[in-house]
Amino acid sequence: MEVKALVLNINAGQNEGLMESCMPLRDYSKFVSYVKIYMKEYDKETAINMAVDRAAKENLLEGYFELHRSEVISMILSEYDENATMQMFADESREDEKHETILRVLDAGLGVDAAAIASGTSKEYVLEVQSEMKKQSN
Repeated sequence: MEVKALVLNINAGQNEGLMESCMPLRDYSKFVSYVKIYMKEYDKETAINMAVDRAAKENLLEGYFELHRSEVISMILSEYDENATMQMFADESREDEKHETILRVLDAGLGVDAAAIASGTSKEYVLEVQSEMKKQSN
C-alpha cells in the first residue's frame, strides 16, 4: 500500500493564502509562534501563560483563550514533549536491535561471549535475553 500525503507548513508567516482563508488556523499558528518566542527567554509555564495572555488580548480564536484560559494552559503543559518522545522511540529501537542481534548470535550457536560483543551489551544482559527466550519457547 502506498500513501501520499500533502504536508503544509502552518508556522507563522507560511502559507499566507491558507491562513487568510482559515482564520482559526491563522490564530492558532499565531498562538504557537508566541509560545515559541517566549520559550526562548522564559521557562515553559511562564512562556505559555504569556502566550495565552497575548492571545486573549488579541482576541485570537474569537475569545477562546479568554474563556478557556486554564484549560488551554493545562492541556499544553500536559502535552507530550516531542523531543523526549522521539528519543524514547530511538532508545526502544536500539534495544530491539540489540535484542535481535543477541538472538541471531545465540541461534547461530556462537555463545554468550560472542552475543555480548556483537550486541555491545554485557554477558549478564545476554543471559537475561537467553533466559527470556527459553521461557517463551516453553
